Amino acid sequence: MTKRIMVLAIAIAALAVAAGCLELSVAVSEEGGEPADEPQQDESPQQKPPADEAEDPYEKPASEGKLEIYLPNDEGLWLEIQQVQAAEASAQTALSEWRALAAFLPPTEVAVEVSEDTAYVSFCAAVQDMDIDYEGLAVTGLVNTLTGLEGVTSVRVLVDGHKQYTLAGRSYIAEPLERDESLVARDDYLPLAPSDPRRGEQFIEGVVLSVDVSGGALSIDQFDADGSGEGRTITLTDSAVIHRQLENGETAHVTIDCIDEDDTVGIIMTSQGNARGVLIAAE
Repeated sequence: MTKRIMVLAIAIAALAVAAGCLELSVAVSEEGGEPADEPQQDESPQQKPPADEAEDPYEKPASEGKLEIYLPNDEGLWLEIQQVQAAEASAQTALSEWRALAAFLPPTEVAVEVSEDTAYVSFCAAVQDMDIDYEGLAVTGLVNTLTGLEGVTSVRVLVDGHKQYTLAGRSYIAEPLERDESLVARDDYLPLAPSDPRRGEQFIEGVVLSVDVSGGALSIDQFDADGSGEGRTITLTDSAVIHRQLENGETAHVTIDCIDEDDTVGIIMTSQGNARGVLIAAE
């Protein structure tokens, strides 16, 4: 555990220096994100090889030689594909491309290092002046951009090299964040027509209890007229359309694997008792 904390402390301290921000004063432990004692660094030659001979552990080539950059727009997150040489598809390159396209951010420096399967991103404090209307989508877009790289499964967002609870006052960043594609706007966006009682359709509401992705089914606690719940399992049609409501009032076209337990949903039921449409309420 001491060795683990030491590696994270060194990586995060490097972020603060690389970003031109304040020097890191505490180590961040992955167990709860609490400060840890400053570890003693091993000065042996095996730990610090010459710079021209050292292998960079943070260069993680993408198999297809491309970068997927996720940025906010009026419909959620839009995907920008950047073609690069496989050797250039690193966390640093991905972050640089994302930062260059992120016009919603105030002028601020940012750095990244990767330790094991987690990318540590440190912004300077100026990022806290960003428009909070973009904050949630910005954080999700950053996480999706970096987890699109081979070997990166989560992202830890820091400010001046330190743990913060939010980036600019709204989005929680105190723990490592994982990929979330539920807000990605898709080119194959399909409209969701309202239910039509003349065709025997009905609209029901409920809370998701479980999701069977492979079977294309949802188990929900259906809301009754008196406010009580009734459990039932609903199978989606092969052509079912799923939309997620966004905070700005728009909707994004998503897939069944983007439906989570405890989501509140509205479902358009066919006369055969299957779902042809699902609307996921905004959180």
